[in-house]
Amino acid sequence: MPIRIPDNLPARKTLEHEGVVVMDSSRAARQDIRPLQIGLLILMPNKERTETQFSRLIGSTPLQIDLTLVRITDHKSKLTSEDYLKSFYKTWEEVKQETFDGFIVTGAPIAHIPFEDVQYWKEMTEIIESHRGVVFQYTGDGLLAIFLPVHFWAIGHTLESAASFDALLAWTNHPLTKFAEWGIVVLLAAHLGGGLRVLALEFLPWRDWHKGLAAVAAGVALAVGLAFALAL
Repeated sequence: MPIRIPDNLPARKTLEHEGVVVMDSSRAARQDIRPLQIGLLILMPNKERTETQFSRLIGSTPLQIDLTLVRITDHKSKLTSEDYLKSFYKTWEEVKQETFDGFIVTGAPIAHIPFEDVQYWKEMTEIIESHRGVVFQYTGDGLLAIFLPVHFWAIGHTLESAASFDALLAWTNHPLTKFAEWGIVVLLAAHLGGGLRVLALEFLPWRDWHKGLAAVAAGVALAVGLAFALAL
């Protein structure tokens, strides 16, 4: 499937020569398919080479990808001109209100520098925090996709006979089972809180207090878990 990258990006010629299907903005606008929105924050000095490498990998998937190249807002690149960055990249400030299906952060040749001394570390922590809830949401989706079929299979199995049903009732009184029930309730509450946080990030104008929504969602999940534990 095709990957959409900024028009006139130098990596386009390389990718097309290698057989990667690249889509321009005008063609993408006519598509009926919702592509996966992927953000790529490149911290490596040689951005042209890095963007080609990642575009090659992302473009080899069977999914349609809309790739947004992102850069640190105030950091000045030593090897890439400012004109190039302005033409093909968006700053974090420009995209932080957008919701990405995936967000990739490359490495950087700064292993010898303490994190707190990195010029853009404060902005990096903001980027990580802003995507923490989104990752949790997708993880919750996966857990629910596993839990629900098993749950209904177990119910159907116990209805086969009275003995099976009695065995289920006895099993539910086991301390480990009650602990597992509590864990499931906490995860469901966290899933709900994380989902509401994602909706707020996607549909409401960005505000600084949005950064605290992950903590609010975690607090709600713990409160629901405590209430359920007291009711056991």
